[in-house]
Amino acid sequence: MFAREAQVYLLEIETLTKEGYKRMAAAYEFYVSGLEESLSNNSYIAGKDLTIADISFVCDFAQFLREGHYQEILKNKGLDLISKNGPKNNPKVYSHLLDLSGREEFSSVMGTYLDWYKKE
Repeated sequence: MFAREAQVYLLEIETLTKEGYKRMAAAYEFYVSGLEESLSNNSYIAGKDLTIADISFVCDFAQFLREGHYQEILKNKGLDLISKNGPKNNPKVYSHLLDLSGREEFSSVMGTYLDWYKKE
């Protein structure tokens, strides 16, 4: 559900409605709250080992964070980044993303995709 909502959100961001924004915000909150809970008890999303859940998370979440490239468009609509307080409110989720994306298995494929975010 999160990945689909994120794709719609990013593709429609220039014509985004308040309803679309609220729907994405709700999907984001549901997604990150579940991940934060899981990562409170586990080293990885689905347990003690790296799985497809973690791989999928890095891909989907890195894609979603591209909303940061559209901050001005959102601001002009009276909206803020959905992920604005993410690292503060969900530190385990954001730490997991940055930790995994820094690993050779991920960085060799992702290249510089998240570099802009890491600078923020």
